[in-house]
Amino acid sequence: GTIERAELDAVLAGGFGRFLQRVTTEPHLEGGRFVGFRLTELRTEHGYDLEQALARLAAEMPRPRIHLDVAADVRVVPDAALAETLIRCAQELMTNAARHSGAEHLWITLRRGPSGIELSARDDGRGSARVDLGLGLRGLEQRFRALGGKFEVASRPGQGFAITAWLP
Repeated sequence: GTIERAELDAVLAGGFGRFLQRVTTEPHLEGGRFVGFRLTELRTEHGYDLEQALARLAAEMPRPRIHLDVAADVRVVPDAALAETLIRCAQELMTNAARHSGAEHLWITLRRGPSGIELSARDDGRGSARVDLGLGLRGLEQRFRALGGKFEVASRPGQGFAITAWLP
């Protein structure tokens, strides 16, 4: 079944929202909404634990069901800006899938590719003939480009939504 809008709003405003507010470097307004990410909570002696961060975000989402595949060689990254960008991207994709796609499943993969770290995600939602980047996705695209990366979005009616992003 599908999750009711009021139930989703309650989840996003409740436990998931509290987790997101607790998880930021500097709580601030971005695109007219509060975001928070205390990256220091994820710091290990070798860097920032991406797998732990994504698992914690995914655990708070009742729908869509989130499937994570984080390659061992990118599980922990030493650079804070890189970690924050990848985590924020996954966070935005989870939120968008829950709010807009009607998806039952969202697959997120992090791996090392020839051009750096690749984050790919796809859902099984409605999809769209035309993709309009809202503030969240536009902001992600800008973050990736600012760090020398790329951000591509694809969608087709009945085939869900997909992004592929790279950071050097």
